[in-house]
Amino acid sequence: MGSFGAIPCWRGQYSLNWNRGPWQLGYQVQWIGSLEESAGELYPGTVHNISGQIYQDLLAGYSFSETLQVTAPLAGKELPST
Repeated sequence: MGSFGAIPCWRGQYSLNWNRGPWQLGYQVQWIGSLEESAGELYPGTVHNISGQIYQDLLAGYSFSETLQVTAPLAGKELPST
């Protein structure tokens, strides 16, 4: 039985970056494990099973100077985790 709230036990994050002159490309992936959400004393016996998720992002950026950099997402994808 889970506790009140919804905090996953397992999480993971990875990023890969490439720089060429002022240009940057990046890939990020985040995994959030499955969890059990319980309403605790508010609604006893109420439990929701939430499957894990994988989030992926592709980013591009350009550095105009050491103090000014612009980064924007090119694509994002949410995948169900098993």
